[in-house]
Order: sequence, then C-alpha cells, then structure tokens
Amino acid sequence: MIRSRWLMGSALLCCAALAEAHTQVTQTMPAEGSTVQAPRQLMFMFSEAARLTALGIEKEGEAAQKIEPLPAAASAHVMVAAPQLSAGKYTVTWRAMGTDGHIVSGSLHFTVSDKAPKTTTPAAPADDHAEHQH
Repeated sequence: MIRSRWLMGSALLCCAALAEAHTQVTQTMPAEGSTVQAPRQLMFMFSEAARLTALGIEKEGEAAQKIEPLPAAASAHVMVAAPQLSAGKYTVTWRAMGTDGHIVSGSLHFTVSDKAPKTTTPAAPADDHAEHQH
C-alpha cells in the first residue's frame, strides 16, 4: 500500500514537471494591458523556441482578422508586422507549437491611443556595471 502511494505520488510529480516545461510567453510588445500608439509590429518572447501557427487581432466591436504571413521558423523571439490599427481596444489571439510538439495558446489585450505619448528624459543607469545584451 505504501509503495503504491509512493509510485502514484512520483507519477503526479513527473506530470506536474512536464506540464511546467511547455513553452510560455515571457514578454510581449505591446505589453499586456498597455496603452500605446499604433504598433508597427507585434513581438512575442517565448521561454524557448516556438513557431506561431495562428495569429489574429480583433478591435472591440469589430470582426476578428487573421494576421499573415507568419514566420516559418521556430524562434524564442518572434516579430510579426501588425496591420494598420486605429484608436481602440484590441485583443490579439495566438497559438504556437513548442519544440516539444505541444501546442500553447493565449491572448494579449492592449489599447491604441491616437494621442502622442508623454516624453520623458531617460534615467541614467544606476551603476556602470549594468548588464548589456549584445
């Protein structure tokens, strides 16, 4: 009895670990819930290489439209040209396939404003040892 409980517990832990291993979106541009001027591109950062298999956009109160073409190759950093967007609230829906073959999907919500963003002076780095990406 104890052995069967141990085996069942081990199996559940393995399944949980596998579920967590699937590709996830780590960042988008525009950011979730943001208000922006009309973006020229949509950007998705994935936790590992993924291939977008479907991408659509819907303005509140209007019909959804497909965004094509999609990149053919899998990548952890995906950029797609955005259609011309007017002011309003948008929902982007996406579906991707991770390198493990699993399909993941999600949505992104943002608002397009026709007002110019406020300009601010960029802050100086806190120290000279800031990490830089190359």
